[in-house]
Amino acid sequence: MKKAFFIGDSIRVGVDGITTTGYGYYLQDYLKDKVEVRQVGDNSSFAQYTLRFVNEWAQRAGGGKDIDLVYWNNGMWDILRQDGDEPLSSPNVYRENLIRVKHRINMIFPKAKIVFAYTTPVIEELGQPWFFRKNSDVLLYNQIAKETLEPLGVLIHDLYTVAKNVQPEHHRDWVHYDETGAELLAKAVAKFVEDNI
Repeated sequence: MKKAFFIGDSIRVGVDGITTTGYGYYLQDYLKDKVEVRQVGDNSSFAQYTLRFVNEWAQRAGGGKDIDLVYWNNGMWDILRQDGDEPLSSPNVYRENLIRVKHRINMIFPKAKIVFAYTTPVIEELGQPWFFRKNSDVLLYNQIAKETLEPLGVLIHDLYTVAKNVQPEHHRDWVHYDETGAELLAKAVAKFVEDNI
């Protein structure tokens, strides 16, 4: 059976680790008997944080040499604006870190295809000025990811559009999803993985 390893922020793991409000919770069911799912409960947060910890996550999940596909996301924390400031990771820093993470994934998972998932939209009107994300930043950083990673052979999954079609009542808050929303994302993720592994 093919094996996939999943790296992602709280949209994947839920707010408290791998919970019903993250799409990662449902992947085992949707990929059952098709793809072996490996993931850890850590929130990947910033691209630089992923760069630091991806090797440890792989080791905790059994290593990376037998993984056929890595499904990866960063962005939600990179675009965070605090107290009206600029995003925590500038566009240039984000671009540089995506390249470095991609190369690190190649080293740790030598036979794996790599998929990068776009950052999902937020409900801006529910954010706070001291802890804010803008959908214009989401779109910009998603475009940076596409322009940076596609030429390096990374597949892009447009999880942004999938999430944009999740109804507001299936959001847990301004960023995260309830169980129904998480399941909708999981179905899309599972199908993309199954089609590309």
